[in-house]
Amino acid sequence: AARLERVHGLKPAPPLAVLREIEAFVRSHHPRVELRVNVLRGGTAIAYPAGWRRARVAVFGGLCKLWRADREAAEAVLLHEVAHCRRGDFL
Repeated sequence: AARLERVHGLKPAPPLAVLREIEAFVRSHHPRVELRVNVLRGGTAIAYPAGWRRARVAVFGGLCKLWRADREAAEAVLLHEVAHCRRGDFL
């Protein structure tokens, strides 16, 4: 987790409205998943391990743009990543 966060520049979510909405959506589907973000990097989202049986979802700037442009598509991307966390695929 530490290496992936360093390479991708991931940090805890700053208090931006769009990120609070995304975090609330993810937590409504899987309360134990933590969010890390880098809004300056392109791409959407990935699930990765944060420890034994702990998952994090990385959110990038592309997903924030998609959240505002086409929320249904952005929710589908996040649900896909949450499904990886539920099944343990992130390990």
